[in-house]
Amino acid sequence: MSARGLSLPDTPLDEAAIASKATAERIRVFADRSVSGALTSPLGTGLLAWVLGGAAGWKLAVIWLVLINLAELLILGIGYRYQIAKPAAEDASLWGNRLILGNTLAGLAWGSSVWFFWVDGEFILYLLNLIVLVGVSALCVIIMSPLRNAMLLFSAGILLPPLLHLLTVDNPYAAQISVGLVILFITEQQYSGVAKRQLDRELESGQRNIALVEQLSLARMALNEANQKLTGKNAELMSMLERVRVMATQDELTGAFNRRYISEQLERQVALKARHGTPASIIMLDLDHFKNINDRYGHSVGDQALKETVRAIDEELREGDVVARFGGEEFLVLLPVAGREAASQLAERLRAALAEVTLREGREEIILRASFGIAELRSEDTVEMWLRRADLALYEAKAKGRDCVVEAA
Repeated sequence: MSARGLSLPDTPLDEAAIASKATAERIRVFADRSVSGALTSPLGTGLLAWVLGGAAGWKLAVIWLVLINLAELLILGIGYRYQIAKPAAEDASLWGNRLILGNTLAGLAWGSSVWFFWVDGEFILYLLNLIVLVGVSALCVIIMSPLRNAMLLFSAGILLPPLLHLLTVDNPYAAQISVGLVILFITEQQYSGVAKRQLDRELESGQRNIALVEQLSLARMALNEANQKLTGKNAELMSMLERVRVMATQDELTGAFNRRYISEQLERQVALKARHGTPASIIMLDLDHFKNINDRYGHSVGDQALKETVRAIDEELREGDVVARFGGEEFLVLLPVAGREAASQLAERLRAALAEVTLREGREEIILRASFGIAELRSEDTVEMWLRRADLALYEAKAKGRDCVVEAA
């Protein structure tokens, strides 16, 4: 570092390293879940053997128990060795493949139960066996979701033996059961894919945050080392960083958050809704006849109208609510943990508050009016769908004569 100037680490994040660490973390999660699943497996295997062993024969039940517990012990052995070894990121995939193999064998062992416990004419016991297999297969969506191949192979392992068994026995419902198992397989792959993508986003975000913290730490160390000689330069740099932060999240004219920031918050609310069912609503509002204000009074008056709009909205919001400038004269209010009724009540208060805002240009008074569209977040909504419903409600409000509130269907 030169005494004449301050140099800070200015390198982009190592995306390859972040992806590698996220993969290793995903395998760690998979290992932890696999070990937990193997530890609790005897509860299910013991119950199944106890219920069906009496009809099919205790000798077969014992053989099946030995077979499946060997597979579960293999998973435990690999899982515990992985936890002790704590391998580097580049070696984690090898352990992940070993765990996939162990879980595939466990899936085959589970599926083979229909062969071990089949008794001619005992369809009730057979259906009970299938119910247990379906439950185990569905439950393992959570365990296997970190690695897509794990879910694919485990599901195939647990469902393929029953499908093959249906080809060899006289079962009047063979076709229906086979179709049901195939549908279950497809559904599990779909939902495990969704769970994997959500986990991937969280892990990659966590690793990226760690990398950012590390870079920030390096930057702070450089600042501290140069602080004695470059106090003035340091103050200038910190001021610039603050301006960049504000520019990245806030609208320069109104001080409201910008579209990029609110979009990130909307993604977060959709994720919270998917994981925990947390409610949220948005209010989309557009100043009525704003173009006329600009054309008649000039852009300076139009800019003042936008500022006063944000000020009036801010005074009505709760802590945690977010207002952002979404377009030219369009604003978006995000209301976490709020349903449609609360959002509608707030929109009416905002409409009344805006109507009390009066701008003066010479002797003329300008009263602000706005149209409002409300949409509560649904479980199936993406961010785009959520915004689209609010936008349609806003469009309907304008079609009804403006200066009103419309809730999305």
